[in-house]
Amino acid sequence: EMLGRNSVALREQFVALLKALASQGEKFRVLTTEKSKLIFFINNFDSVLSTFSEVKLPKESPDIEYFESLLATDTELYIEAELLDCYGRIINFVKLQEGDDSQNPAFDEVQALVNDFNVNWKSGLELLNSAVQTYFQEDTSVSVLKQMLTQLLLYYTRFLDVAKKFGYDKKVTGLVSISAIMEEIKTKT
Repeated sequence: EMLGRNSVALREQFVALLKALASQGEKFRVLTTEKSKLIFFINNFDSVLSTFSEVKLPKESPDIEYFESLLATDTELYIEAELLDCYGRIINFVKLQEGDDSQNPAFDEVQALVNDFNVNWKSGLELLNSAVQTYFQEDTSVSVLKQMLTQLLLYYTRFLDVAKKFGYDKKVTGLVSISAIMEEIKTKT
């Protein structure tokens, strides 16, 4: 039991140290954005988990569960930030339309979103791929990219559902098919 308490205290102190380092990084203009801090935390949590794996710590260890949880949370936040940078217009539209105060969008607005996505979706995938390859080690980058592209596909599917809900799915031109997106995703992962 004493070892368990010490382990909890050590984990908490380690995370507190990472937060302090991130704060210091901000002072020295190294970790100046929320996204850069998330990258910092993801890489550190991933490193801890790799070390646990190397020393063959049991998978059901509370330490592994703790750091996996932190890694998963920060990875989700990072993915959302990257997707918003590349596809923010369509994501914000989907969130607004799925919210409680949704309104019937104008056809022109939906068509403009379709046009924008049609023109930019492949270059957005390239940007996402490049960012992930730059920021993370190979195993982590593959995992993050798969999660990211899955989330993008979910957002786009939700966008199509919103368009259908308002009867625009048959009227808009230039919709990118789900299969085309999935084919492009296969080439990235």
